[in-house]
Amino acid sequence: TGTSVTFYTTSACATSTTQYTISSGQATMYIKTPKKQSGFTVTATRNGFSETGTSGAITVDPGLASAILVKLPGQTFTDGTGVTGSTNFTGLRTPNATAGTAFSIDLKAVDANNNLVNSGPNNYTAGKTISFADSVAGNAPNSQAPSFPGSPVTFANGEANALSVTYYNAATGRTVEADDTGTPVSGTASTTFTVQAGSENNYGVSAGTPQTAGVAFNVTVTARDSWNNSLGSLYSAPAGTYIWTTTAGNAPDTTAPSIGTLIQGNFA
Repeated sequence: TGTSVTFYTTSACATSTTQYTISSGQATMYIKTPKKQSGFTVTATRNGFSETGTSGAITVDPGLASAILVKLPGQTFTDGTGVTGSTNFTGLRTPNATAGTAFSIDLKAVDANNNLVNSGPNNYTAGKTISFADSVAGNAPNSQAPSFPGSPVTFANGEANALSVTYYNAATGRTVEADDTGTPVSGTASTTFTVQAGSENNYGVSAGTPQTAGVAFNVTVTARDSWNNSLGSLYSAPAGTYIWTTTAGNAPDTTAPSIGTLIQGNFA
């Protein structure tokens, strides 16, 4: 009895079998399973006869940690399978992540068969030197860097859960990756996700230079969040007239600079 248990003809486990020949009163069975499990047994029955025998309970522990998986908000981790499901971040831009809003991640140390390494001699436990340098995050336009958990990160029975991460750069194709640089164990990049700008905080004003005196030129006004990410279509411009100021002086003939009117409908 057991899960995904296969019998083989030799210790190389290359050719599977369901029968063994007893020689000098013994037969050596070669068994392999990708699943950690406890309490499974092996029963041998003589073909065509009633003789039978069952082993005692056998425990299969997980192998060495070979990867660190990242579970993002909204996703599910299943022992022996891995991380599945779509992301669902909370905050202003749900289900996407919001720039400047922290979200929680879980780290899972797994063996080559996605078994959580939470038991036996390979149990992945204690403080680990974790690097998030391979994450796809990027700095915000105002140079604000992402915020990751400090190292060491404490794992208990293969898991380090509810770790806080904050991305400030609004962009698509973002990932989180956690690498154990001490053991070492390579991380696996998370599912890609999108970070959208936070709420409006300021305007970016830009124009080409140089310009020619007496010739009109365009100025671009961009609604931005606290980290200077452009809100784009997320921005809903308030009604009313916007007030311009300028440091430009009057011409020698006293002609003052002329500034156009900016209204709600100018934003698109």
